[in-house]
Amino acid sequence: MKKIIIAGMISIVLMANAKAVELIHINHETFDQLQSLEYESYDSGYAIWQAGDIELFLSENENFSVGVWKAKVGEESMDTPYPYNTLMLIQKGQIETVDSSGDKSVYKAGEGFMTPKGWTGTFSITKDLEIIYIYDGFVATENDPSIDLNNIAKNNYNKNAISMTLSRKQFEREDEQSLLAKEELTFTNKDESFQIGTWSASAGSVPAKWPYDEFMYVLKGSIEMTDANGKVLVINPNEGVVVPKDWEGVFSVLETVVKIWVIYDN
Repeated sequence: MKKIIIAGMISIVLMANAKAVELIHINHETFDQLQSLEYESYDSGYAIWQAGDIELFLSENENFSVGVWKAKVGEESMDTPYPYNTLMLIQKGQIETVDSSGDKSVYKAGEGFMTPKGWTGTFSITKDLEIIYIYDGFVATENDPSIDLNNIAKNNYNKNAISMTLSRKQFEREDEQSLLAKEELTFTNKDESFQIGTWSASAGSVPAKWPYDEFMYVLKGSIEMTDANGKVLVINPNEGVVVPKDWEGVFSVLETVVKIWVIYDN
């Protein structure tokens, strides 16, 4: 899959919001908007898809992007190395991949997976799809040549697997102001400008100023974010939020939370 950008007033408004230092909430209303779009044909470079897309956030250097995408059943053969690092979180539908060694993986609603830059294989949508996507590398990105791309691509980001992995770790506090938390780093590119991980914390609040662009997706519990003007946003399970660089406010965990995070630090 290669990303497309829907032209028109919706995208213009969303991009204007993304450039302000405001949170971007991804919830059922976002997918209602996606569902209202007509499917369009486009050539991904690997196949012709019937799809629709809303780009919700683009970093200042236009290298990192977050959005939502839908597509009809179809298949593409990535016979040349995939050009980006991409995380896909499936909201509806099903995807099957077959990597260069012939191993097959299946991902369904409530799960996610990564297609790292350099990966080759077959990407199939076996049930009409709706996803949240996160891209790194529109301008440039480089992965460590020693990593096993197929193993990275097989990692299934689902609630049960993530909760089990984090349950083996102990809650810790980095300093007096931080939350009791634990995390697992699951992917980093070579210069560590793009990283993916999972995180859990117990209830608590901390003041914060974001030093990078971040996407968070809540699997369990709730997060409350209050900006400097007192505007409150609550992110519940199966919802996401984009936190642009330089956002300031109070970050609160209302009850023990488990989340997926993606950081872009250019």
